[in-house]
Amino acid sequence: MAAIDPKASLQNVMRGLFDRPIQLASAPKYEPAMAKAAVVAVYTGGGTDAVGLLVCSIQAAAYLGAALSLLPKPVAEDAIKKGMLDDALLENFREVANICSSLFAEQAGTRVHLDTVLNKVTAPPATYKALMTSTNRTDVTIDVPNYGQGVLSVRLPK
Repeated sequence: MAAIDPKASLQNVMRGLFDRPIQLASAPKYEPAMAKAAVVAVYTGGGTDAVGLLVCSIQAAAYLGAALSLLPKPVAEDAIKKGMLDDALLENFREVANICSSLFAEQAGTRVHLDTVLNKVTAPPATYKALMTSTNRTDVTIDVPNYGQGVLSVRLPK
């Protein structure tokens, strides 16, 4: 199986979802911490084991969630200040994450679906530690037009 380019795939998914170009740039490795909470989307394949993670800074998740249904930028900025997504933004981000399941399907070699979204992650959940610490990852800064920038990390099994 040929290697996939998660950055190019992510850019294509985002362009299709938002019907406009979304700028991505390489970013330093992003890790959730007490001072920088994350939103983590967990993907599973044929079984119950996770086959991939989409780890997003609160900024990326808030801006993507707001942009999906054209919520005003201040709604996203309030969530960023609080350090977690409210129910509406979380539901919108869940839809974005669901569309991103295609990023993991080719690598997994099976149908992949969004299993859950974890809000306000400050440390790697023990259940997903192998994926959280995987070296098979792509970290990017995403610029959501008319909203702002955040960091996304696509994590695949080693």
